[in-house]
Amino acid sequence: DTPLALEMSELREAGDFLQFCLERSDDFSKRDWLASLSLLTTRRRFSTTLPLFQQYSRRLLQVAESQFGDSVHLLLHRYGVLGHAPAMWQLLPLLLAQLPLMTPKQV
Repeated sequence: DTPLALEMSELREAGDFLQFCLERSDDFSKRDWLASLSLLTTRRRFSTTLPLFQQYSRRLLQVAESQFGDSVHLLLHRYGVLGHAPAMWQLLPLLLAQLPLMTPKQV
């Protein structure tokens, strides 16, 4: 639903998709990051063990606090769908900091 999300949805192979995400990461908004995590589940030859995914995840985690803040639960959910526990553990302190400010719907 963003121009970058539409562009990345055309990339079917995980390697091409992740390379695009890394190259354009400076331009990604919160919605683009969320779209990329959702789209990853349907990319061919995707695995959380891919070196490109590890780079992608490190980049996303670098911007998690500044771009997601009170929406960190959305990242946790998407990483949970991917079954990628290392990122979830890294996001947990952000979630704990936001927990008192969250609505019941967000929890």
